[in-house]
Amino acid sequence: MRPRMWFGVALRAMGVWWLGYAVVEILTMIFKLDGVPISATVPWQANLMYAAANALVGLVMFLGADGIARFAYRETPPEDEVERF
Repeated sequence: MRPRMWFGVALRAMGVWWLGYAVVEILTMIFKLDGVPISATVPWQANLMYAAANALVGLVMFLGADGIARFAYRETPPEDEVERF
């Protein structure tokens, strides 16, 4: 496999990791709303915000891995090429 493909696999793995964090935050929020005593001091609204942010980052990394890898490994033009502008 080429480095570009490995980078895409790593991005997808990190996306799954972030989605896992979102699930943990959602479960924490549900436990707080249900009255389960939790040692965390942040309100449930903060857990909801963290879950949304983590889910957004995870989805972008997981679903957009090909585009991000393409952008990161884009071909640069040769140095001797004449500029058009």
